[in-house]
Amino acid sequence: MIPTYYWGRLSSVNEISVNEAAEQLGVSAIQVGRLIGFGELRAQRFGKAWAVDRKSVQRYADMRARSGRPLPVKSAWKRLLAAHPKSIDDVADLARQSRRRGVRLEGAVSPGKFSALLADGRVVVSGVAAAAQHGAAVDEHPPHIIYVQRSDVGSVISDYRIDENHSSPNVVVWVVDDSCWPFDAPVVPRVVALVDLVNEGDHRSARELLNEVRS
Repeated sequence: MIPTYYWGRLSSVNEISVNEAAEQLGVSAIQVGRLIGFGELRAQRFGKAWAVDRKSVQRYADMRARSGRPLPVKSAWKRLLAAHPKSIDDVADLARQSRRRGVRLEGAVSPGKFSALLADGRVVVSGVAAAAQHGAAVDEHPPHIIYVQRSDVGSVISDYRIDENHSSPNVVVWVVDDSCWPFDAPVVPRVVALVDLVNEGDHRSARELLNEVRS
């Protein structure tokens, strides 16, 4: 189970019960509990009950696999890093298959701290910042997407005061177990940036990066 401090506090406006989440997703309450444990649904525990983030339910509904189960972490990374998607639909399928590659968090960082955050040695940069470094003609804009090892995430959140309670998050943090950490460079490979852009619904930037890959 993912420690609850990773999720921050949820706004009561955005909270729904486990049973409501189950009804919206067409699954059992037990399955919702599993999805919370996998980190696919954002939730906060109150005693024996869970409050589930409404936005994370919608995100899961959008990104759930069309058929079959998502790949486990190591297999997800192996599949993702070996992929050569030819279209946005290919990227979307890859995003669904690899959605358990880590735990997705979101929060807000002071704009003045972004440069330092993206240059931090504990951080690997993805999203539009990575797309720009790979030569795509994109304008950098939030949300900024980064990867952090599980052993570092607490200190990164603390050092940059990433506010997980903010109503307008501007950074997405993917937390990956140290034993599955796939990176040896400060910027993700193109295919990972593509998947992250599509995962956040930024198809315009994804298309620009895909065009760069083809050229």
